Amino acid sequence: MAEEAKTTEFKKCPRCGWEQTDKPTPDKEDLKEFVRCLLAGKPFCKIYPLYNGAVEAKFSTLSTAEVDNLNDCILNCGKDSELDIKAFSFKAKLLFFLKSLKIDREVKEFEKFDVSNLKRDELAAAVEEQYLKRFGDMPDPLMQLILRTLLLFIDLQNALTAAALDDSFWKAAGPY
Repeated sequence: MAEEAKTTEFKKCPRCGWEQTDKPTPDKEDLKEFVRCLLAGKPFCKIYPLYNGAVEAKFSTLSTAEVDNLNDCILNCGKDSELDIKAFSFKAKLLFFLKSLKIDREVKEFEKFDVSNLKRDELAAAVEEQYLKRFGDMPDPLMQLILRTLLLFIDLQNALTAAALDDSFWKAAGPY
């Protein structure tokens, strides 16, 4: 009996119009790794195998400085009326969150995308330039899959953070 393909339903957020999935339930391994990373002060990383493992996308949580850079980038460029802010924010988030991409056996490691030294009027051009440099030759269907996987990772990160805020998350098993 053939295994059925697992599909993810994407819905539009009524507030912002972004595609989103149902909130993921983190598995125990993700929870354990998330806590290890929190306690060690390191970013949480997750590798998503795509196309039966022929492609792997590795995403990582951001530092506070990176989150500030990303938010400044999106907010400052959002003031430009000629810019499609939704497309721009996807591109910017991908540049910040995606750490490596393996296609077949070739691995592309991406250096940290830093916009902290750029002026406001240079941000949009820097994002576009780096996006095209990293992904310009990639087939669009693969790019769409990677962008949707980015959304899954962001949802997972939010679910892991919410789980860590729950008091029962930190209670150990046993009489103590």
